[in-house]
Amino acid sequence: MPRNENVKIHHKHLILCEGKDAEQFLIRYLNSPVLLSNPIFSTDIDVLDFGGNSELSSYLELLRLAPDFNIVRSLCIIRDAESDADTAVKEIKRALFLNLYLLKGLSHKEETIQYIVV
Repeated sequence: MPRNENVKIHHKHLILCEGKDAEQFLIRYLNSPVLLSNPIFSTDIDVLDFGGNSELSSYLELLRLAPDFNIVRSLCIIRDAESDADTAVKEIKRALFLNLYLLKGLSHKEETIQYIVV
């Protein structure tokens, strides 16, 4: 994500993904006829591209400064693991801990961050 791009949060559920292709796929899928019977997917979720894997931490730093960040209730991060899934999970947990949990006073232990790896 370019540094000068303003992060705009419109909904209480966020999906952060790696790259424009993933972002466009998720937006189209969440608004597809397949999910039409469950409007939460098209009306309550923002999908945002955080850039590359190495940019996640700096993106989260910008995200927490967004004017409407306080409305966020859930955050999903989708990225590839490259060659090591354990390292990818550690990187995500560390970025969350440093930029969201620690700075907002939500947790004092990195281990409290819940995650699911698929």
